[in-house]
Amino acid sequence: MKISEPPIIVEQKFDLSIDVIWKSITDVHEMKQCIFDNIPDFKAKVVLMVGIIL
Repeated sequence: MKISEPPIIVEQKFDLSIDVIWKSITDVHEMKQCIFDNIPDFKAKVVLMVGIIL
């Protein structure tokens, strides 16, 4: 992806606490259980925006 291209944005709603979501996307052990088991050396770099729609 080039800097001049727009970012890829993925939005998903989960019926879980933000703590559970954060741990599942930043903790290598949790990622291996939830997503895939072949993560040699992962370092999370996540930008998380949380909004409330009333």
